[in-house]
Amino acid sequence: MLIPRPETELMVDFVQDAVQRSPELGMGEWADLGTGSGALAVGVARALPHCPRVYAADIAPEPLAYASFNA
Repeated sequence: MLIPRPETELMVDFVQDAVQRSPELGMGEWADLGTGSGALAVGVARALPHCPRVYAADIAPEPLAYASFNA
């Protein structure tokens, strides 16, 4: 099992703050590179409901399977 690092929650907060300051950021696409469990990608997608797409990418198939399940 992959467990997100504690600062992952802070990253979602940072994204929300950035979008509050610059709302156009919430209309663009976002990417979580090295997604691991997918927690950041899922968190950003939920925090930005009008965002057209959030990508989750990882080099290894195992993390992508976890991310897919968690999404």
